Amino acid sequence: MKRILYFLCIAMSCALLTSAITTPSIRKRESKIKIVNKSDLAIDHIYFSAPDKNTWDEDDILGDDEVLEPNESIVVLMECGNWDVKLILEDGGTCLGYDEHICGSEVWEITNADCNGDGKEDEGK
Repeated sequence: MKRILYFLCIAMSCALLTSAITTPSIRKRESKIKIVNKSDLAIDHIYFSAPDKNTWDEDDILGDDEVLEPNESIVVLMECGNWDVKLILEDGGTCLGYDEHICGSEVWEITNADCNGDGKEDEGK
């Protein structure tokens, strides 16, 4: 009986190992971006969009009722790749990044100099 259990355990281990080696990974690489608001204004909206899209994604990372106040931060998890990024400040000014390569773990510090802060929305998309 011990021999049967022993061989059964070996057979199952081999089957699991073979499955793990031959099965391709279907999980995509994930990025973690920490966005730190070092500006004097709150960030009202954060959008990410694929560069080949002509519109900004409708999903605001912050949600409808949240803002990122000065000296606050948020961590965003997303798929590795190239993305267009748009942040809208409380005065309507925008920060734009086009075709940003995002992969791995990054920290973005948003300062007054990064955004136009003129209360006008930038052109684009």
